[in-house]
Amino acid sequence: MRRVTMLAAALAVASGAAAQDSTQAGGLTFEAALAYAREHNPAYLRAVNQVTDARYGETVQRSQMLPSADLSLSFYGNSRRTLTGENDFGQPVDRNSYTTFESSSASQGVSLTLPVLNLSALQQTRAARARTDAQRAAVALQRAQLRTTVGDAYFDVVRRRRGLAVERRLLATVQAQLEAARELLRVAAQQPTDVLGAEVQVAQQEQQVQAAEGEERKAVLALLQQMGASAATQLTLVSEFPPVFDPSTLDADALVAEAQRSAPQVREGLAQAEAADRSVSAARAARLPQLTLGGSASRNTNASGYSALGEFNPPNQSLTFYLDARRPLFSGFRTSAQIGQAKVAADNAREDLRAARIQVETDVRSALIDLENAYGSLRTAQRALDLAQQRLEQGQELYRLNNITFTDLQLMFQQAAQSERDVVNAQYGFLVARLTLEEKIGHEVH
Repeated sequence: MRRVTMLAAALAVASGAAAQDSTQAGGLTFEAALAYAREHNPAYLRAVNQVTDARYGETVQRSQMLPSADLSLSFYGNSRRTLTGENDFGQPVDRNSYTTFESSSASQGVSLTLPVLNLSALQQTRAARARTDAQRAAVALQRAQLRTTVGDAYFDVVRRRRGLAVERRLLATVQAQLEAARELLRVAAQQPTDVLGAEVQVAQQEQQVQAAEGEERKAVLALLQQMGASAATQLTLVSEFPPVFDPSTLDADALVAEAQRSAPQVREGLAQAEAADRSVSAARAARLPQLTLGGSASRNTNASGYSALGEFNPPNQSLTFYLDARRPLFSGFRTSAQIGQAKVAADNAREDLRAARIQVETDVRSALIDLENAYGSLRTAQRALDLAQQRLEQGQELYRLNNITFTDLQLMFQQAAQSERDVVNAQYGFLVARLTLEEKIGHEVH
């Protein structure tokens, strides 16, 4: 409910007033839908949380190179009973032959340990930092993919609403044709079968309108899901399909080179390869000396009875400091195995990076081909629509002159109607191909 309220507030800010239908000013733009999805889409937010988790891991690794300090405060009490007299059989001479001893102690201290030289921890910290960078690149990839999925869902609603408008307009046309056929029947200018044919056409078109309404509602639900919003939210979309451009002006080699430098999956692969190399260095550093500086200061006291309990100012004091130098000599080949495993992981990381670059090149070139094909399909669909409309206009004139049958006119109408649907679908197909290409290269294309 809270997210529904937030989205409603965002729409109110965007429009300045509650929108009643898609013809009113204001509403949800594609950019606003994308911004909302970046704050509420569960999959994207999980990826963002992984960056925070990686940063915590980096902090844990860095802590191995930082000083550690401890403060202690302790009190001890002791009570001991000792047998003082026994007979020849080891039994007390009498029941009062026991002596009880009671003692207590108090101590407070502070200790400090400073790693002076720990090259393994240093390399592990750098590897953790590289893994954090890799996770940031993964989030960038999720962000690019989110733009594509939200854009696909957003403009699918645009497509469905355009298609619904086409079907309603076609319904109005066939209803007018039915009335015209009935009028011609009254003056005996046409046959009754023409009226029946027109009635069938109206019924079929009503079914098309009903199906288009259902598809439009489902598209809205899909958009809300991608945005991370409640299905009960009411949306008013105002963005239209972006302008169409000729993709033949795009340089495929330049786009590939740019994507291989800046694509999120490539940046992630670079970071993972660096992390793997740092892990190799960290494994090797386990053979190097380690140097640690430390010291402690304490106060303590001991007393008979329990008088030392609660003593916060013990009179006895001690001061200790040390310099510890260590160099591993033999670890049962464990270090060698760890170095070998780290090298294999580093080799695999470099192969993953090479595979990512190959995949990026393939994806960019394929997406550009899809965009070119989509552009060609759109031009063909628009040309077919122009021809179908011209043919329908001529057919209507021929039908009025009684030179063709109503069945012939219906076929022309159906072809023109399908051509209108094809144009809307082709516009959407071009938009999806464009979003896909932009996802692969990391920025918009025009």
